[in-house]
Amino acid sequence: PPHRWELWRWELWRWGRWQAGGPWVYADGQLCCATMVRTYTQRHVYHHRWEVLIEAYNRKFPTNKYMPYLLRTETLETVILSDTAVRVRRRYTLDVDAPTWLKKVFSIDHAVFLQSLFIDTKEKILRLETTNETLSHIARGEEVCTYRAHPDNCQLTLFSQTATMTILVSFFGLGTIVSQGEKWCLKIYVDRIEEGRHIDELLVQDVYASHTVVPETLTLLDLPDVKRLLESQAATSSDASHAVAVGESEEEEVDSLSGVPLEELSLNPSGAPPRRTSH
Repeated sequence: PPHRWELWRWELWRWGRWQAGGPWVYADGQLCCATMVRTYTQRHVYHHRWEVLIEAYNRKFPTNKYMPYLLRTETLETVILSDTAVRVRRRYTLDVDAPTWLKKVFSIDHAVFLQSLFIDTKEKILRLETTNETLSHIARGEEVCTYRAHPDNCQLTLFSQTATMTILVSFFGLGTIVSQGEKWCLKIYVDRIEEGRHIDELLVQDVYASHTVVPETLTLLDLPDVKRLLESQAATSSDASHAVAVGESEEEEVDSLSGVPLEELSLNPSGAPPRRTSH
């Protein structure tokens, strides 16, 4: 028989669908009714060069000491678009700081997010698009962040952020669930947004403290994701070349022994290739 939590979740879903009001949005390819939509926008000017901000951002992943809730990061794809531009897709997992009852209702302990990163070292722009994979049919978060070099002052970096939180009908039907669930989702979301700038500053200070030499102009080779991609390609190419060389060597050895009767071949304990025996 279904667990009582499963039955409760099903009843919450039915109740929420019954009392749904507008607006309607698409989530996972299905039309759903949103009970609440919140949009958060902020702009900020960092008093650091764009290149320094990029170096600091690269230190966030796969984990860092300022984000203990960041459990792991997986790079899904790295695509070099041009001599100066690259796109990276990654999935990262965060620890969920939620009430126990909420974790049981939705059967979650961790939250998984998908991020698409675009960086152009010539135009000096970094654009991040992040969405949640966990519970995307219940609450959908969409965030777009941009780090752009100031057009008139190379010592400044312009930052903009737009985040939208959409609470869907699923499971959020009863008054208690609406009150607790929606408030918790919004609180966590806003806290993470506010915390982002502070972590950026801490990582920048780490860059300065480590005396890292940050070039005035970055190239793709200065980006860790591109380095890993090229190293992986080089390793694959090396393995393939080695396999081809071994295959050709074996073919030559077989050709040199072709036509020799088996009784004329002697085994050499030293491991050297077989040779003709003298009569």
